[in-house]
Formats: sequence, structure tokens, C-alpha cells
Amino acid sequence: MEVKRLDVIPSLAWVAITIMSLLLAVRYYKRGDLSSFWAEMGFVIGAGAVGVLYLVERQDLRTVITIVAIVGIVISVIALLLGR
Repeated sequence: MEVKRLDVIPSLAWVAITIMSLLLAVRYYKRGDLSSFWAEMGFVIGAGAVGVLYLVERQDLRTVITIVAIVGIVISVIALLLGR
């Protein structure tokens, strides 16, 4: 597997977004706002999966990572719909 430099740049950007969102989720948890916490955690799962997707070449792993990203989005949407 050959990872190109241009594939790593978007992946690092998604990792940075994931870390910032994880810190925001911890802030929501400490405040007791669980609906926003779960919405942010769903985004963290989805963003982390998308960040890894740039580096994977095998099609079966790409399918699994895409499913994980969709599950993260579903968690966010359910938390937003139930919590507000």
C-alpha cells in the first residue's frame, strides 16, 4: 500500500476536526447536556471514519468505514431529534 502525501493532508485535517469536536463533547458532558453530547459524539465517530477513509485502499475496508461514518451521522441525527 502506497500512501501519497496528498492523501495524508485531508486525513490530518479530519483528525484535527475530530479532536476539537471530542473536546466540545466533553464540555457538553460536564455541563450535563446529554443530547448535545451524543450529537457531538456521533459527529466525532463520522469525522474520524471519514479521516481514515482517505488512507484505506481495500474496498472491503472502505465499505466498513463508510458504514461506521453513516452510523455516526445517524447517532447525531437521533440525538438532535430526541433532545430538542
